Amino acid sequence: MKFKKHVVLSVALAAALAFFLVSVPTTHAKSKSGLNVKGLSSQGNKLSKQAGQAANALKSKININKVNLDTLTQLKGIGPEKAKAILDYRKKFGSFKQIEDLMKVKGIGEKTFNLIKPFITVK
Repeated sequence: MKFKKHVVLSVALAAALAFFLVSVPTTHAKSKSGLNVKGLSSQGNKLSKQAGQAANALKSKININKVNLDTLTQLKGIGPEKAKAILDYRKKFGSFKQIEDLMKVKGIGEKTFNLIKPFITVK
């Protein structure tokens, strides 16, 4: 009988935790993958647009020569200010020839570059 109680309690606890995770809106967070993600909303339990973009970015690298400010901010260590600097650099000097050229942008050093390197391309 003790075993049944533990199973029922475990199932009830798991269900309560799942309900909590789905029903509580989450805030902007950075995943271990290096991308910002948003969780499920309490209204309709649909993935937000940014979470969808983050999921797509996980499937393939993002081309830093083609993406917009919002997509750049999905990269770990890249906030709106650095994303704007990347776009300004691209506008002034043209497309990046290689991903390492990103370090020519003010505010993008080796540390930031190494965080996002696995997630970016110029092709």
